[in-house]
Amino acid sequence: LLALNTWAHRSLLLDKAVVTLLGEPLLGGSFFCLFFWWLWFANADSFESLVANRISVIRAVAGLYLALFAARALQTFSPPRIRPVNDPALRLVEPFGGKVDWDPDWSSFPSDHAVIFFALATAIWIHNRWLGAVAYAWVLVFALLPRVYVGFHYPLDIAAGAIIGVVIMELACGAPLARWMQASIEWT
Repeated sequence: LLALNTWAHRSLLLDKAVVTLLGEPLLGGSFFCLFFWWLWFANADSFESLVANRISVIRAVAGLYLALFAARALQTFSPPRIRPVNDPALRLVEPFGGKVDWDPDWSSFPSDHAVIFFALATAIWIHNRWLGAVAYAWVLVFALLPRVYVGFHYPLDIAAGAIIGVVIMELACGAPLARWMQASIEWT
């Protein structure tokens, strides 16, 4: 955290870019929305592959909600952890562009952004390894490193969120599908 923060307030261009990334959810999540949109409507070779694609999307959405629920439960029921930006003992350097507003009452552990984005990247990884690798890189560069840079999260918050997102998405995508769910998907 402190090593990354040494770059803050040195370059107006870098600081503005990082603060812009934090305020642009389209940059962080657009890659995932496009992938799942494509997967849902992709012209499949057969009816079975079309159903399999849609089941993959539904599993990803279910896994995302389960992972987010687990993260919020941990944040709510664990002892609160102050965000680095709100800890005066760290003496973090504020980036150019002004202080980014954040609710100081929310615990920083685990990072719910890391949970969400790593869960989605894992769903893509399960479907396509190459695109999954791109998704993981996208997550690190555009969604998570900026949060550490400005002091929203400690690296451990990101790592814990990543583990939660990956594990829960793996479980959700590997769980057997109920027979009635399979039938309702095939019907649509």
